[in-house]
Amino acid sequence: MRRLLAFLVVMVCLLAGSAWAEGEKSDFIFGKMKSYTLSDQQIKDYEALTVKMPKAESTEYEEKTIEGKYVCTRYQFSAEATDPSTLQVLRTYENAVTKLGGTILYKDDHRFDAHFTKDGKEYYMVLGVYNSGNIFDIEIVEPAELEEVLDILDSNAIVDALQTKGQI
Repeated sequence: MRRLLAFLVVMVCLLAGSAWAEGEKSDFIFGKMKSYTLSDQQIKDYEALTVKMPKAESTEYEEKTIEGKYVCTRYQFSAEATDPSTLQVLRTYENAVTKLGGTILYKDDHRFDAHFTKDGKEYYMVLGVYNSGNIFDIEIVEPAELEEVLDILDSNAIVDALQTKGQI
């Protein structure tokens, strides 16, 4: 019985996979709100997200670009219940960020930018609400350095290849 349970747990974990996996569409970090469906998602190994942050000792904001692993998820209202409101969506996710111990960096009537950690990883987030709360996007980036993907040939390797193989 224990083996069966262990097998089932492993299978569920394998099927669930990583939210960063190529082509996988899933709710990332936060679950979705009731009456919404995930309508689109972009996952990129490396992308930039621009967040608004308060300037030190000021009431003004500055934009900061954070680069790293990126996911943008779009949700669309799908129920025939009472129409949602922009404020409802904003407050729901503000509360979720706050429960994680995160910080709301900027907010206005249809957007907020946040910073938080979860499971020891740092994230920045921009939530934008459109069409009176019927659609919203959650953009999240996990800061990371760009992994080098180019092989740089040195001049000695080029000369050696030309002399021994006649090509590079």
